[in-house]
Amino acid sequence: MAIEQSLKNAMLTANGLVSWSNNEPTQYAGKQHQYFSPESRTFTQMFAKYSSDFVEAQMQGLDPSDPYAYQTRMIRFADIVKPTAAIQRNFDDYKMILVADRDIEYIMPGSKIQALGCTWLVFNPLNGSGSDGCAVIRRCNAVWNFLDYYGNVISEPIIAENSRANANDSDAQQSLLISKGYFNIYCQYNDYTRQIDTNTRMILGTAAYRVTGFSDFEMEYTGDYSSVRTLYFSVRVEDKNDATDDMERHVANGKAFSWSVSIGAQNNMSVGQTAQFEAYSIRNGAAVSSTPQNPISYIWSSSDESVATVDENGLVTAISDGSAEITAYLAQNPMYSATAALTVIPAESHSGVDFVSPVPQSLSAFQTVTLEARHFADGDETDDPLVWSFTGADATAYSATVANDGLSATIQCFGYSETPLVITATFEDPEQFATAQIRLEGI
Repeated sequence: MAIEQSLKNAMLTANGLVSWSNNEPTQYAGKQHQYFSPESRTFTQMFAKYSSDFVEAQMQGLDPSDPYAYQTRMIRFADIVKPTAAIQRNFDDYKMILVADRDIEYIMPGSKIQALGCTWLVFNPLNGSGSDGCAVIRRCNAVWNFLDYYGNVISEPIIAENSRANANDSDAQQSLLISKGYFNIYCQYNDYTRQIDTNTRMILGTAAYRVTGFSDFEMEYTGDYSSVRTLYFSVRVEDKNDATDDMERHVANGKAFSWSVSIGAQNNMSVGQTAQFEAYSIRNGAAVSSTPQNPISYIWSSSDESVATVDENGLVTAISDGSAEITAYLAQNPMYSATAALTVIPAESHSGVDFVSPVPQSLSAFQTVTLEARHFADGDETDDPLVWSFTGADATAYSATVANDGLSATIQCFGYSETPLVITATFEDPEQFATAQIRLEGI
């Protein structure tokens, strides 16, 4: 061994061998490489482009420090199976790839490759025995659709294989019975597929399936649970649930998801006035707020910026008299939004009572809001005290406390009320008032 290393060092010193860096992970640090493998990789890089099956691909699994990042690479995309009458699998679903770039020696198992209009999964990489980036890959022939936290449809490519292809019994009748409505699934293990478990429901095509035979323990490096790269499981057909399954988008229980946006706003403003509008979200019946794991933000717009403008934080500025609609879109899924009608009147003619703080459309249990109102006289805001009243809602569903100066009231929701809470702020002489409604939600 010492003699071999001495010879290798001598050839390197004499420029007889080419030295180069590669992308192998630290686990392969002790791996020995064949003599002249750098030259072989250089040859591949130079001449692979002349093969008839040379394609551009987007590849994961090339950077051990960021294994799910995509890189653009040129690869040879060769057939691995020749068609025969005895083959039950589609022979074109299997390919052998060779990465032309000489710095690639490692391809992560389970990583995705996008090429030829399809997504492929690395099924059997030759990381231990090869000196170049080689792997057997399989074409994903189905997708699993599910909803993310915000209700967006996410499609995860999967490989679905009829169980007959793996049958070890020559009894055709029994094989047919087993394979009907029963498929084996192979997919990448990632942040999305971590939610899959035994009894997870899926919509594949026009049928519903339930996961069985779930396994998430096959590791790339023995004993290293962080090196689980793939999931294997089976699915069995079951009855659809027309009430909850979204068959149009192929999402199991998709109809059960709900998200609503509401805007806390004042409906009247005078020219030159500014007001902070607030947006609120209710997800699956419960109020939600932004967190580092699930941030929530909104995109604001005005239907007529000559009447009122709104900035990215919901601050509305009244520009001229007229009417406009202020809309807040959920930034993470713009299909959910809310709109508030706004009327702007000339500043010098504005007299009356207005809410000057956002009024939410609803409150969930134990949620609190403080409302502020002011009396305006000929366009000027005053500190005149107001009289507050609370009607409509069940008195046991909320509490209301009015500030000593009569300019604000704090409301806390305790439970559901079928009738909305009506809040009225009144200036008594001459009588002028403003009203707002808030829905009181249960737990």
